[in-house]
Amino acid sequence: SRAFTETQTIIEQTTTLLKDLRVLTQQLSAQQTQLRAGVSILNKGVNQLAPNAITAFNGYNSVRFANNQLLAGSASLTNGLSEAKSGSQKLANGASLLESRSGALIDGTSQLASGADTLANKLADASNRIKIQPTGATTQQQIANPVKSEMTEKGNVPNYGYALSPYVLSLSLFVGALVLNVIYPIRKTFSEQESAIRWWLSKASVAGVAAFMQATILMLVMVFFLGLTPEHPAHFIGAIYLTSFAYMSIVSLLVIVLDNPGRFLAMVLLVLQLGSSEGTFPIQTANGFFQTINPLVPMTYSIRALRQAISGGLDNAFYGGSMWVLAGFLLVANLLTIGFFAYRGKRKFAHTSVDGDD
Repeated sequence: SRAFTETQTIIEQTTTLLKDLRVLTQQLSAQQTQLRAGVSILNKGVNQLAPNAITAFNGYNSVRFANNQLLAGSASLTNGLSEAKSGSQKLANGASLLESRSGALIDGTSQLASGADTLANKLADASNRIKIQPTGATTQQQIANPVKSEMTEKGNVPNYGYALSPYVLSLSLFVGALVLNVIYPIRKTFSEQESAIRWWLSKASVAGVAAFMQATILMLVMVFFLGLTPEHPAHFIGAIYLTSFAYMSIVSLLVIVLDNPGRFLAMVLLVLQLGSSEGTFPIQTANGFFQTINPLVPMTYSIRALRQAISGGLDNAFYGGSMWVLAGFLLVANLLTIGFFAYRGKRKFAHTSVDGDD
């Protein structure tokens, strides 16, 4: 019976516990429903808050940007106030300077007015004097040509061709000498010679005839075909022939002694003379190198002699000095050629240059 009583007690407690569980379940269900409603309300509030938060953040950025612009404007305003202060100080200084110089300005204005009055009086006086002067042809000529100029012609240079003719003649004669010594085998010996003089004569006779012919032909062409009229014909003839003989002797010497290197040196000499012989412009317009070698090249003196012979304007001493120098070139070149022949004796040249084989 005791066991039955305890069992019945347990059953009653279990029944009570089940009732309590049902009540608790009902309460939890009600709380869960309220929780869902609260979460739904919270979700709606968050959805409404998000756009407003973004708008507030954008507003904050706008306020910060405007604040930065305000700070920059404040700095610019400060600098502008400083510049305005400096400018006002300069303006004040300028006003003071103007005030101090106003007296001098007033004095200058007075002097200008006085000078204008004096000028007006002098012009009126000059006008009255001009009215008194006669107005004939003499007065007109005096006003038109108050100074009479007298011109003395030193040389006859009617055109640019006359001015360049000494240069062209000298250049042509040198080129002619160079061409002959390239074409004619002047180093070749055709027979045994008894002495250096006879050896030299055998070469000089050919070169001399060629020099005479080229000078004669060139002179006739210039005078009769191109209309050149020398101021001093005799001087012109002498300068042409002496220049031709001197050039032929110089080029022949180089070729006889050096063969092909001599021909090359003759061409180099020709090129150097183009810039140093003052054939086109005064030597003072050339550079220092050409001014240095100007008195050392024969074309300088041939151009000077021909210039005096064709146009005049210099003097006979100038012509004579140039001719003596050309004669010196001619003499030295031939003496050196004779000396070379004497040194080589009666040996024949082994001619293997551009002149051809023996």
